[in-house]
Amino acid sequence: MKKEVLKYINFLKDRGISNPVLEVQRFISEKFNIPLHKVIVGDFDFSEKLEESLKDFCEKRAKGFPYGYILGFTYFWGRRFFVNSHVLVPRPETETIVEFVLKKVGKGFKGTLLDCCTGSGNLGITLVKELVLAKVFASDLSLNALKVAKENAKNLSADISFIQCDKLYCFKEKSFDVIVANPPYVGIKEKNTLEKEVLNEPEIALFGGEEGYEFLKDFLFQALKVVKEKGLIVFEIGYNQSESIKNIAKELLKVQNLYFVKDLNGHLRVGVIENA
Repeated sequence: MKKEVLKYINFLKDRGISNPVLEVQRFISEKFNIPLHKVIVGDFDFSEKLEESLKDFCEKRAKGFPYGYILGFTYFWGRRFFVNSHVLVPRPETETIVEFVLKKVGKGFKGTLLDCCTGSGNLGITLVKELVLAKVFASDLSLNALKVAKENAKNLSADISFIQCDKLYCFKEKSFDVIVANPPYVGIKEKNTLEKEVLNEPEIALFGGEEGYEFLKDFLFQALKVVKEKGLIVFEIGYNQSESIKNIAKELLKVQNLYFVKDLNGHLRVGVIENA
């Protein structure tokens, strides 16, 4: 590792960044298109331009700016997605939804699918690229988020239709075979416990009500109307929300056919309603 890089690693370490070595190495590699193994061994030119970018990166990270916002993109399901402060940065755990849907419906799926609360478009675009025979739609309340999603669809040559909509209110009953969503599910009461990096992401995409599951309750109520008979509803939840969602589904929505799928960390991360 180059000695010039060490001071920036130590700068981030002193400010509480959890994995400063990997972050600095990844940034240099991704920003300047240098193979990561060359960055690790120091086989690259530490130019003035690189140092200026690295300094700016470290200063912003120390202030809590998400890595993806600074770099301008992130990866989801192996594809590169443009991101900015109008959308959440896609997380690896959300890939659990993609993996589940692909296994459940199969590559030959020819039905209709809606990605509600699309944000950067990572779920809908990924699914339309994988399910090439499906008709895929994506919705979001935020026009700024939809601009980001449309740019990603253009960059990735994804044939997907975007609609501005508050949850599912603008869709007719029995419209979709599959509905997926990564809705806001963080509780407002948890705000003071969140990392400053998370708090730099858009609140409209983070907070689902005082407890966190209020948005989900309304979403599920609508989704059960909008999904077709024997349809599929797949949605992300907080790691500790499965019991609350189970009670809501059973007691308020009279849903019995609900179960949960674990993410790579072993958390019950995705709710599934089959034969809705």
